[in-house]
Amino acid sequence: MKILLILFVAVSLCIAESDTSESAYSRATQKRYSNYLGLAGGYTSGFGISFRKWFTDKWAFQVNFFPWYQENKYPEDDDSYDGNYSSTYRDSGYFNEGFGSLGILLLRSLAEGKYLRFVCYSGTNIFIKYSKYNYTTVTEKWSGNGYTQTKGHESGRDWENTVTIGGGCGPEFYVWRFGFHCMIGLQANYEFTKEVKNVGPSVEGGVHFRY
Repeated sequence: MKILLILFVAVSLCIAESDTSESAYSRATQKRYSNYLGLAGGYTSGFGISFRKWFTDKWAFQVNFFPWYQENKYPEDDDSYDGNYSSTYRDSGYFNEGFGSLGILLLRSLAEGKYLRFVCYSGTNIFIKYSKYNYTTVTEKWSGNGYTQTKGHESGRDWENTVTIGGGCGPEFYVWRFGFHCMIGLQANYEFTKEVKNVGPSVEGGVHFRY
């Protein structure tokens, strides 16, 4: 009898602790945190590290940012035939390249539930791609008596600047202190160097930690 009583008390305590834990989880899930930090990407918002701020119950802004840069140097090597019948490689010089994405969204909450919020958005992003290079190319071709070697030279600087604007709507839903969003809409972009225009659908997605 005592053993059954002890088991009953133990089970009751476990249930009570579980209920308390579930209640805390539910409260954290439903709470409307104002700051978000995570990863996001899309045609309109760009991509990268993402920060979202709800400055009222209805309005928020989101910033996505990602930089990348790499330098490549090619040491001089006149004896690098790799066994193929024809091959081209960069013999000496450098090739530096990088890109950056910066996007800003303005969001408006349209409807809210316990575990989700339906929002609309509008925004823009700029994508910049850059390269600077100066190197020697070597082309080697195999023949029956050996291989021939032809050298060339490449140098220059290239820029690619694309601006995108768009808007749409979609849900934002919560799991504990994490927020997930998936939104669709329309976007239009323009690439300045090649003067290329594009209009099409836009998809936005991301995951944030809310605090």
